[in-house]
Amino acid sequence: MRVSIPRLEASPRDGARQRLTARVTYDDRKGPPEDYWLDLPPETGADAAASGNPWLVALLPLAATLGGSLEIEAPVDTELLGNVREVLRIWRRWYPHVRPVELRCEIAEPATLEPEVARRAIEPTAGGVGRDRAPGTAALFSGGVDSFFTLLRPRHGLHPTRAVAIDHFVTIHGFDIPLDRDEAFSRLSARVCRIAAETGCVPLRVATNLRETRWSEADWGRLGHGCALAAVCHALDGVVGTVLVPSGAAYEDAGPWASHPITDPLLSSSRLRVIHDGASADRVEKLELLAGSPMALRELRVCFRSETDENCGVCPKCVRTMLTLELLGASGWSAPFGGISEVPVHEARRLYCRWPWDFVYTSHIMELARARGRPDVERALRAAMNGSRRRNRALERMAPLRETRALAWAPRLAERALLPGWVR
Repeated sequence: MRVSIPRLEASPRDGARQRLTARVTYDDRKGPPEDYWLDLPPETGADAAASGNPWLVALLPLAATLGGSLEIEAPVDTELLGNVREVLRIWRRWYPHVRPVELRCEIAEPATLEPEVARRAIEPTAGGVGRDRAPGTAALFSGGVDSFFTLLRPRHGLHPTRAVAIDHFVTIHGFDIPLDRDEAFSRLSARVCRIAAETGCVPLRVATNLRETRWSEADWGRLGHGCALAAVCHALDGVVGTVLVPSGAAYEDAGPWASHPITDPLLSSSRLRVIHDGASADRVEKLELLAGSPMALRELRVCFRSETDENCGVCPKCVRTMLTLELLGASGWSAPFGGISEVPVHEARRLYCRWPWDFVYTSHIMELARARGRPDVERALRAAMNGSRRRNRALERMAPLRETRALAWAPRLAERALLPGWVR
């Protein structure tokens, strides 16, 4: 796979923004070359146009999926190159399907820093985190639980030695909200602007077609999204020097995943520091902090199913969030969920747990129900996990049939038969 020299031009979607584009040619010739692009704020992009850093990070998951070589025609940072080689070693330990990748990259000349800038780059701030080489610190912000925790944590004095003042929010169109949902992303942008105005931050909007290219062959959950998020921030070089990636799991629950406390920092370069933020708290603990913030409860957006700026209120992620907020006694939590006033116990009983993290989060809610004197919810969630385990064992026995063309329909039929009425 070869990535051409990037080019910078006015965006055809929005002439006030800049489009950073690189053409990607595939070694296996299973598809034609594709243009990968990022639409960036007008104050960014000039430095990224001369750098291969965003493309090295962005294409790493696809290269690990296809195997072979990844050649970047633009120069890349030597620190980043060493880091991503370590990421590939970690992935190969975690995932048997990851293939060897040969990286072919020209090394960029090291950045020359003015003496005063160099001094600040190595001096710690009062919060204990050294100031970076670029002027701003950004937080990736989708409006979800993890994003709000990263925003609110330093303001509430939690773990002050790790607190980092946030200058910018980075919100990305083309990941959880598809590019063709312009109205939904505009509403999300308006929501982010309201939050930014209340917190004194500057929003940075980015759009990308990454998930509409062959890149989608990479596993978004296990390999893709951590690199995708970091690649966008490398394209904001010159404006952002530190980026906080909100953690999706607590340290004790963090299994192999695309955004992880081990691999996220390894997506750093000598110009951009990537911090995996918030893994010291589980989801219930994060929502306990959010429950005291009217802003967070008003603007919270957790749904992955709707592919819009709204919460569907019926998927597992929505139901678990609503149930947690209800048990915490949060005031006004129902507003972002269509005015639902409570989660019926029978829905808790039918809350399907497919993945290990579903069981982890559900068990945390069950502990909260016990602590809050709700034995009915505790019993319901225990029944949900036990029922999920039985159904998962049955589905696992059917899974090998997916590889048999004549019987590939059988696992889908079994899932429909085993899971009617379940929240999934």
